[in-house]
Amino acid sequence: TSLVTVQNIIDDVTSGNELSATGGNQLARYITKKIELAEEADKIDVFLNINRPRAANVDLYWRVVEGGSNVDIATVDWTLSPGTNSTSSPPSAPINDNPAVFEEIQYSIDPLASGDPPTGGSFGTMQFKIVLRSTNSSTVPQVKDFRAIAST
Repeated sequence: TSLVTVQNIIDDVTSGNELSATGGNQLARYITKKIELAEEADKIDVFLNINRPRAANVDLYWRVVEGGSNVDIATVDWTLSPGTNSTSSPPSAPINDNPAVFEEIQYSIDPLASGDPPTGGSFGTMQFKIVLRSTNSSTVPQVKDFRAIAST
């Protein structure tokens, strides 16, 4: 007889505060390193390939710092990004219980339209946070092929 057990550390806290610069209530999150651009940009297109089983979801948060600013990006609050090819808010990939099938979700981020950076200029540093949520620890979302393209 053999037994294999798995418990993923994940939850789906509806009152979680992932928008503050530090902390948050969700257990499963990935924060990228800060990305300093060679040239300032105005917009970001992010692409994620997501496998989303039932009762699971993935959220993308972002933050930017104006080019030439002395502000530490770790002190800037996060902003939840809406997806461009999804009708839900926050966006979600189609439900798929087959762990081998991933759906590409695109996020178009315009920091100037949202009031970030506060002075309305272009940005020179960006960072992302991917939050994985599920109400069942045995069926978790998966993300691969993260791509962020900054442009003017």
